[in-house]
Amino acid sequence: MAEKLSLRLINLVYMNLLIFITIAVLVTCYSKELNWATGSFSDYLTGDIEYPREITLYREAEYYLEERDLDSAKRLLEELIGIDPYSEARYLLGEYYFLAGDYDSSLRELTEYTQLYQTNSGAYLKVAKIYEKSGDKKKAISILRRGLNENLDNVERYKPDLDFSVEEECNQKAQQVYETYKYQSKVLKKELILLEQKAGHLWQQ
Repeated sequence: MAEKLSLRLINLVYMNLLIFITIAVLVTCYSKELNWATGSFSDYLTGDIEYPREITLYREAEYYLEERDLDSAKRLLEELIGIDPYSEARYLLGEYYFLAGDYDSSLRELTEYTQLYQTNSGAYLKVAKIYEKSGDKKKAISILRRGLNENLDNVERYKPDLDFSVEEECNQKAQQVYETYKYQSKVLKKELILLEQKAGHLWQQ
């Protein structure tokens, strides 16, 4: 009986040690994220949460692009890509290359972005514009069709079935998501029709 109790105590010690080591590893690997989370908890409770560094950098880069300060924008975007190679920053990097007149690099970045984020109408429109500029209307039409189909799929998928047993805010958010996909579908469809008319084709609904 005493031996069994001793073994249980030893196992408990080892288990606690393993849990402690796991927590220590997680804290070490995610120290930045944990520091941000703990520092922002009080702001979260009041609804005035501090944005993490990635969002701050993204907004700064967006501002510099609007101001046509391309060097500053590129510096921030490269830092963002270094933090997360699969972030939304790829879209802005595509915008940067487009504004800089490097259409090949813009096409590469935006095409990769559409593989990651399949419903951003702005990316599809920009890629189509690059193909059209190069004289390849067939590829421009193809990319617009793909973007339109992705958004139409989501129009059906996220069509809100309003549930009045949940908070009104949840219903509003569901409606907003649905309306976003509807609007993006409308924009892409309009551009597709115009481009196909230029190319001598009719878009079949």
